[in-house]
Amino acid sequence: MGKFKVFLLGVPLALGVLAGCSEEVEYEMPIYDFVNPSVCFFVSDAATGVNLLDPDEPDAILGRPIAVTYGGKRYEVAADAVAAPATRATMPRPLALRLEGANEYDRIKGYHLAFGEFDPTDGLKGQSFVVDWGDGTSTKVEFDLYVVWKKNRKERIYEAEVHSPIRVDGAARGEGYYDAWIIRITR
Repeated sequence: MGKFKVFLLGVPLALGVLAGCSEEVEYEMPIYDFVNPSVCFFVSDAATGVNLLDPDEPDAILGRPIAVTYGGKRYEVAADAVAAPATRATMPRPLALRLEGANEYDRIKGYHLAFGEFDPTDGLKGQSFVVDWGDGTSTKVEFDLYVVWKKNRKERIYEAEVHSPIRVDGAARGEGYYDAWIIRITR
C-alpha cells in the first residue's frame, strides 16, 4: 500500500514536470540598424522654380526667422549642421532643424531643411510639429514612427516592420522616408 501512495503522489509530480516542457520555438532577434529619418522640406518659387533654400540665390528665404516648434521647444535653423555618415550603428543625431544640401543617402538632392532625426524604436505616435516660415505662414506636420515586430516562422527570427505615416496641413501623404517624408512647398 505504501508503494501505491508513492505512485499516486509521483504521477501528478511527473505530469507537472512534463507539462513544463514546451515545444515553443525560439526566435532569434537579429541586430537592426534603423534609418533615423528627418522630415525634409524643399521650398521653391512658384513662378521661377528657384530653390528658395539655396544660400546662393538672391531671393533665398534663409534670412527669415524660420523655426520649428515641437514638444514645447523652438528649433531655429542650426548654423553648424554637419552631414551624417551613410552607414552607422549610432543613435540619431540630436533633434535639430538643419539646412542640408544632400542627405546621407544621396537620394535627396538640393538644398532643403531637415527636421530630425527621429528614432523609430522610440515608438512615436501622434506626434506633431509646426514650421514657422518667418513670414506669417506655417506648415503643420503630424506623424507616427514606430516598429512592429513580427515572427518569421520559416526562418525563426523576428522581423521589423517600420510604420511612418505622415500628414501635412491635414492631408495624408502616406508612408516612407524617401517619399512621404519629403515635402515640396511652392511659394
